Amino acid sequence: MQHDIRRRWRGAARIAEAITIYDQQERALHLPINWFQEARELTMRHNAVVERGWLAAAESLHYPIGFRISCLQAELRLLTQRMQQMSLPLTTISAAEIYRDLVALEAEFPAVSFDFENSRLKVQTEEIVLEGLPLGAFQFSWNWTQLGTDRDLLVHALRPCRPYDRDDVTHPHISSDEFCVGEAAQPLECALGSGRLLDYFLILRQTLQTYNSESAFVEIPFWFQRRCQGCNDSLPRDDESFCSACQEILCSECLQHCSNCDDEACSSCLDYCPVCDRGFCPFCRPAGGLTKEQPCESCQETPERTSRPNEQSATATTDAPLQSVCLGEVDLPA
Repeated sequence: MQHDIRRRWRGAARIAEAITIYDQQERALHLPINWFQEARELTMRHNAVVERGWLAAAESLHYPIGFRISCLQAELRLLTQRMQQMSLPLTTISAAEIYRDLVALEAEFPAVSFDFENSRLKVQTEEIVLEGLPLGAFQFSWNWTQLGTDRDLLVHALRPCRPYDRDDVTHPHISSDEFCVGEAAQPLECALGSGRLLDYFLILRQTLQTYNSESAFVEIPFWFQRRCQGCNDSLPRDDESFCSACQEILCSECLQHCSNCDDEACSSCLDYCPVCDRGFCPFCRPAGGLTKEQPCESCQETPERTSRPNEQSATATTDAPLQSVCLGEVDLPA
């Protein structure tokens, strides 16, 4: 018991000092470059698949792009508010205040512990269930020496329930242990800036229990399903195929067969003969591609007809001898 009290006072003193320093550092301005860069990379990927004609795949990127844009907007709003609060006096937090919040945290959450070597306070939640999806318990790993940075808060899934095709996602709003809190950014900032440590973690837990389909890395209805890159429909486990050229996952209806080797490929990777309209994969088509001047081998070997039937009838009519018929006479058959 005495050991726990000493560790709690030790942690409270360090956290109080860190929050005071953090309030001083918050007078500096920093733009949210990371969210912008991630949105930019996804936008470039979106434009690339649009150029390939994969409109359904492009549509599937709208959610993650919008998610990062919303986080960027929240950070910019927070930055604007910080600028307005720069005239306020610096916050002075006492270790006694932090100690009382630590005691309250231990009563509110299943587990609270210190990692002094890495300057982290670890707070474990109960089991999280979102719209019937059991995600398990999470652990907030909060570094009091990196406040205000991108890695000050990590959220680990203790028993991860990951989507079918996203190993980096453990929660609709957590990717690579990073939690995008969205609209909760301002309340979290206010709680931390005023030293209300209990409120800070309560807001985090409430946000963890909230689901927003418009800003989710993976939507809950598709948590255990993959999507076809061609039509964007969800794929059952027994209907997954790969394009032999680009290795994209497609449903059986979006895959086609090469007319030469019979390998499965998507329509974007097949080259179609302009004469017979048959498709050939990148391994079977000519190096320069299929054109009217250079169709597939089958069309090159097929001899062209010298004339069409209607052309032959027209020629026969033209070659027939003409007989003159005078005015007033009737041309009778012989």
